[in-house]
Amino acid sequence: PPPPPPFFALMRNMESPLLGVLCGTLFTAILLGHHRCCCRHGESGGYHPSRRNSLAFGANIGTCVTAFLASFGKPRLALRTAAIHVFFNIAGVLPWIGFVDELARLATAVSPVHHKLVGTARLAADAPRQIANANTLFNLINVGLFIGLAGPISTIANRLFPDRTPPEKVVLSPRYLDDGLVASPTLALHAARLEIGHLGEQVLKMMLMTQHAIEKGAVRMLLDVKKQDDVADLLHAEINAYLSQIGKQTLSDSESEEIFPDQPGQRQS
Repeated sequence: PPPPPPFFALMRNMESPLLGVLCGTLFTAILLGHHRCCCRHGESGGYHPSRRNSLAFGANIGTCVTAFLASFGKPRLALRTAAIHVFFNIAGVLPWIGFVDELARLATAVSPVHHKLVGTARLAADAPRQIANANTLFNLINVGLFIGLAGPISTIANRLFPDRTPPEKVVLSPRYLDDGLVASPTLALHAARLEIGHLGEQVLKMMLMTQHAIEKGAVRMLLDVKKQDDVADLLHAEINAYLSQIGKQTLSDSESEEIFPDQPGQRQS
């Protein structure tokens, strides 16, 4: 048969468990998370059980690449989930690098053996069950080891990827204007005066902020002042609209002059 590609040859001949983990990680990352492809390749003949376990460990880490790629552009919850996935996969693999032989022996001991086969044929027949059992033991033991860390790890992930705080929306709602008072111009005008005072407070606040921003050279504060000015303009428009409604009512001369200062004596009826 033709010789295997160099990368597969390296995977077959690797002696270091760490190298096996790296190969499995790279193989799975290139295939964008096709963990089963890496493990399926390990099921073929020619792989020692310890090497197969190293490949499977690396495949677990390789799936992290897909997890992170899938989380890009998604809500922060997706990023936190991906971060936790990466942590548990890497933290779960690292302690096992020194125990791949022990895990291989344990998985072999609990797996069926095809006694009628010999050589590579027997290895290929036994490998799928051994890999499955090793992976099951690996995950069960890791769950027992890390289940107590779920809370702290979740807290760390929340701190690393906190929810984005939506930009504060500047709102300046009318405080005193009441459409129910329009039919009583005297009361409605009093409400309008109070609302003009409310608007004046906002304008004074903006002036103080502008002075402080100029003194400190705080450009961002000037941008905030601009936003508040836009909102103040909206409140000013609402006050004018309210006064226009009052002006449609029957007014006394003084009330008419207050609403229409440029047209003294004008009355609306």
